[in-house]
Amino acid sequence: MMDIPTSTKIWHDIHFRHTTPESHPKLWRPFMDIDPLNPDNKVAGQIQIVGGDEYGALSITQVNDRPAPQFIKVTPKAAYPFHKDGSWVLYDAQEVESYLKLDGTNICQYGYRDADGRPFTTFKLRTRPFMSPYFLNLLEEALTRYPQVREHQLQPGEALAYELYGYENRMLIRYAEAINLALLFGRDAAGNILAPHPDHPRFAGLDCPIAERRPISLSDDLSQAYRQRQQEISSRLVRLEDEYFEGEEGEMLYVRFADGAREQPGSFTRLIKLKPPEIEEIHWASDHVPREELVVVARNVFEVSDTPDVADMVQLLAEEWSDDQISRSLETIERVLAEAKERRAFQEEVLAVYAQLHAPDAFRTDRAGVMREMSRRFPRAAMSKVYSVLVERGYG
Repeated sequence: MMDIPTSTKIWHDIHFRHTTPESHPKLWRPFMDIDPLNPDNKVAGQIQIVGGDEYGALSITQVNDRPAPQFIKVTPKAAYPFHKDGSWVLYDAQEVESYLKLDGTNICQYGYRDADGRPFTTFKLRTRPFMSPYFLNLLEEALTRYPQVREHQLQPGEALAYELYGYENRMLIRYAEAINLALLFGRDAAGNILAPHPDHPRFAGLDCPIAERRPISLSDDLSQAYRQRQQEISSRLVRLEDEYFEGEEGEMLYVRFADGAREQPGSFTRLIKLKPPEIEEIHWASDHVPREELVVVARNVFEVSDTPDVADMVQLLAEEWSDDQISRSLETIERVLAEAKERRAFQEEVLAVYAQLHAPDAFRTDRAGVMREMSRRFPRAAMSKVYSVLVERGYG
């Protein structure tokens, strides 16, 4: 086995170190919350808030005020396989698989237990132990199509990752469907990453779609294959006029390296993201965080808090940006966050008024009549935005 270059070892240490609230207290945040899917359970512990293999991991200490210590790995923060200067840092890959990367909100289904050992299954956002009301509503909308996902039971410590995507949860890629859910991968109780093979027993019984598998062969020059696939995805990407794209956000690579044992089929040790240059450029810069990146983070920040502030934005940005870049961007961060909160509040107001005045299919059957009625509740200058909200949320 070849020696892994020093830069790769450093990269592994940064992205895949093991932490605990005791060993790295600054990386963890305490919580005490009611599980909305199992409302009789009050769960306390700490959650990991810094990117890496244990991003969003739960160190549960109590369930219903009784000791129930457990450590649950959930959705890791996928890493780029190079430094920001473009230098490749991953070598000696033993195995690789590739799947379509969907552009939405990551939802993790996981199992935990109470003090008596009784198992429970619930869902969470990346840096929250459970679902927030806003995303739970979107998830419930998607789960009406997939009852077996709702009923799927996991053992304590096991997890399944899904993507919640569509124009009701718009990020960078414009989708034609309102909201959908796709299986991305799993993690066993030991933390091994399981690629979404439909015949794997861990995924048996699920009725939602699985992220599309892409053929890929492991060659001696993985970096060349990586960059070739970037260009292929780029050739199919179309930039739209409203800060969005048509096409694909990229691919996710499931990779096993020499430092990872393969104990079972489908078990991988690293999750690597592959994005075309147009998408990648939004996430990379030199002096400041680009406004386009801040807009994306502002859409995601509602996963962290229902009432996010600048500190929540900084928390997410710190996963990939330096303190200097963030500090030079603070004024723009404040403006973008204010715009995002204003946009979210306006959307909720429009939807509340529509639900009060109209049946769900009214906009589809009598668009002009609905807009006349809505114009009595909103200023004329805001009507184009009202129209856009109703179209984006699927009423059209």
